[in-house]
Amino acid sequence: MDEIDRLALLFKFTDRSKKSVLEEAGVDYARFADVQRRKVALRAGELRAIADCFPEFKYWLVFGEELPEAGQISPMAKEAKERLGTQGKVG
Repeated sequence: MDEIDRLALLFKFTDRSKKSVLEEAGVDYARFADVQRRKVALRAGELRAIADCFPEFKYWLVFGEELPEAGQISPMAKEAKERLGTQGKVG
């Protein structure tokens, strides 16, 4: 899984719109569409700017790894943790 795949998952598992994140990051929407279609390469500065919009997912987004002891998780891990937390205690 590369950065483009992780970006797709990021937008799938978070409630932030792609448009708002790209605006905040200063990344051109049309260029990003070309990145997603793999017509052009994602620039390191663009990835860093988008990652800055998601501090707890930053390490996962850039490197594809989680460091939970440092508060760096994936959006899927966050969703799973939230889902487990809402199940309540049994017994």
